[in-house]
Amino acid sequence: MSDEPNHGSKAILASPPFEFSGKKETYVDWKNALANYFFAYPKSFETNSSKVLFALSRISSDKANNACHTWKANFNNSTAVQGDLLVPRNWGTISEFIKELDTEFLDPHLKLKAEIALHNYEQRDMTVDAYFGGLESKLMEAGLPPGAEESYPFIQSILRQNLSQFLRDRISQQEHLPTTYLEWKTAARKWEQQNEELNLERRRERDHHNKNPSTSSTDHITNRIVTTLSRHIINKQYCVQRRKDHIIFNNDRITQHRGRLPRMQSILTLTQ
Repeated sequence: MSDEPNHGSKAILASPPFEFSGKKETYVDWKNALANYFFAYPKSFETNSSKVLFALSRISSDKANNACHTWKANFNNSTAVQGDLLVPRNWGTISEFIKELDTEFLDPHLKLKAEIALHNYEQRDMTVDAYFGGLESKLMEAGLPPGAEESYPFIQSILRQNLSQFLRDRISQQEHLPTTYLEWKTAARKWEQQNEELNLERRRERDHHNKNPSTSSTDHITNRIVTTLSRHIINKQYCVQRRKDHIIFNNDRITQHRGRLPRMQSILTLTQ
């Protein structure tokens, strides 16, 4: 199997991982390079057997690398069916394969350090792809392959805590909640894209309003002017009417007063 799929004129997304020689200090880097290669060319590694075979091809068989050579020989023997090399082997899953490698080559102190880093790894202003890319590398460092079923409970707790508040809110409101790492990643990408499209539309509308004030805005201003003038006219009419009513009222009082006799004259008139 060749190290790199045939991509023709397409850009190379990831380089094949270096050959692992069994040194624990380089194991995490090798495993990350392996994971990145699988993620870059998913169509070339659609089955567990293709992933395991490729990973084996990147592990040294040199007897000088005793630990690595011994582990690889033991793994090949364990997958052989009754010692027959021609019978198809039961390779298991890539997650099981990585787990066996972790048991042998992953420094437990580095694993603990990687788990702590995962708890502190927040999305903040990163895009979904940038965040998940970093997350996958850290998961591999911690011995938690993203696609492994046994890794999911830990990964789910990290995503519920460290994704942006916007994405956590949107995903939690979905009718069908994610149940795998891939579903979380797909949902996060979907909501990010929808939010970007909405923000783009809002910017376009705002730019359009700034360049060409809308008719509705002009109408709104006109309506405000008309309303203000109408109120002014009504108030003026009201004041004029009040003055008229006041004059009429005073005239009535004067008329009534002029029609009466003085009090003393009225009394004399009655006594007569």
